[in-house]
Amino acid sequence: MFKNKINLPLPEGIKEKGEIEKLLGSPFFRLRFPPYLETTFRKFHLEHQKKLIVLSLALGFFLYMSFGILDFLVYKEFLLQLWFIRFALISPIILLSLLYIKGAKKEERVQWALSITLFLTGLSVVLFVIITSNDPSQKYYAGLVLVIFYLYVLLSLRFPYATIAGWTITLAYLLITIRFVKPAPDFLVANSFTLVIANIMGMAGNFFVEKTLRKNFLLTVLNLIEKEKLKELSHQDFLTGLANRRFFNRFLSREWARARRFSHPITLLMLDIDNFKEYNDRLGHQAGDECLKSISRILKDFGRRPADLVARYGGEEFAVILSGTDRKGGMKTARKIKERVSCLRIPHPGSSVSPFITVSIGVCCVIPGEGMKIEDFIGAADKALYTAKSKGKNRVDFQEILH
Repeated sequence: MFKNKINLPLPEGIKEKGEIEKLLGSPFFRLRFPPYLETTFRKFHLEHQKKLIVLSLALGFFLYMSFGILDFLVYKEFLLQLWFIRFALISPIILLSLLYIKGAKKEERVQWALSITLFLTGLSVVLFVIITSNDPSQKYYAGLVLVIFYLYVLLSLRFPYATIAGWTITLAYLLITIRFVKPAPDFLVANSFTLVIANIMGMAGNFFVEKTLRKNFLLTVLNLIEKEKLKELSHQDFLTGLANRRFFNRFLSREWARARRFSHPITLLMLDIDNFKEYNDRLGHQAGDECLKSISRILKDFGRRPADLVARYGGEEFAVILSGTDRKGGMKTARKIKERVSCLRIPHPGSSVSPFITVSIGVCCVIPGEGMKIEDFIGAADKALYTAKSKGKNRVDFQEILH
């Protein structure tokens, strides 16, 4: 997201660093992201903090149980009442909450389970205070302060849930104490003031913890974006932005296997810019690069389906994979590409075919069968391209796979 490697998906709609950097610079008091990002953060929080939550709750359970020793040593006259609440009511609730949280998949449910569990635990301590109210020292009052600090600082409750739990425990103490104990005003004021300060300090600590966690989450997302960009670059041709030769080979292998498995056609177009060497010689390599970019922009329009791919195959040569496309569809696409390139009307003073840039395209289409090889498929498309070139360029030719 605990695991050393967090399986955090890149949030949908986030592709650029600017949006994340803007959130990193947002007002300090803001503890909520836009909805599409908040959902991923909660998954991050659950994966990042779940182990810590389970360990903290287990520790809290142990401490809560151990205070049963205090019940026995100090308040033997109330032992049955105190132990009934502690061991018969609250301890099973904490255990059930612990088991529930270990298996929970939604962060919000974990937060609510923790909040309710801590509220009930705090409420039990309030009941201890009432039961032992004839003791002017109110020894269990310190336990109430411990519960409040525990829920804010140690339990990894997010800020809204911790705040609700902390203040409802404080409010329950005030209402129940006033109703059943009726302490002296100065005593009530002193205790109330301590609980209020404990909540304020706990909120501040909890706020800083969640703020840091959210910042770490945003930095993790930034890192993911960087990795995605690097991944894209490793698959892309630097000049044209199309897939590179290495990615073309991987993609074709995958689509070839799929076409064989499901017996559907796959078409390959091999495209070459006519007289491109002469174009570079006459106008220079910078003009040649701009020409390649212009043709690449056209080709991108023919590779928008998930199972299609446009790649720079090398130099002035391009390849187009059309999965699920038959011979007729492949030839139609090739002719459209040739026409679109001609419509660019890029001047070509060194062309033997036209005063403008043109392309020749070789096409091969097959339903892969047993014994057929990808190398033969590529070779057939390449041979079709060679034929188109030898017949005068600026044309489309088709070639069957020769067995």
